[in-house]
Amino acid sequence: KKLKIFGASQNNLKNIDVEIPLGEFVCVTGVSGSGKSSLINEILYQYLAAELNGARTRPASFQKITGLSALDKVIQIDQSPIGRTPRSNPATYTGVFADIRALFASTQEAKLRG
Repeated sequence: KKLKIFGASQNNLKNIDVEIPLGEFVCVTGVSGSGKSSLINEILYQYLAAELNGARTRPASFQKITGLSALDKVIQIDQSPIGRTPRSNPATYTGVFADIRALFASTQEAKLRG
């Protein structure tokens, strides 16, 4: 199962097609200004929020998005601080960051570096 975005065009995105696997941990990476935030926040999230949650949002420009039948809602989580300290974010607040830290610590490179 995949979400497919066709013809994404916003800021530095110029009519690109993207497939995002569902049921997987997916990271969107790229150099600064490559369109990561435009793709995920301004196109995909805005569209899913309108279609699945009934939000009154207008996504940025794209031709078509398919694969919604596998989804029933969308939740946006950003890196905004939750608590009183600027280092408090959803990953630290829920405790998942400890799992991520342990995962990276278990890699061969981490063991070599001590």
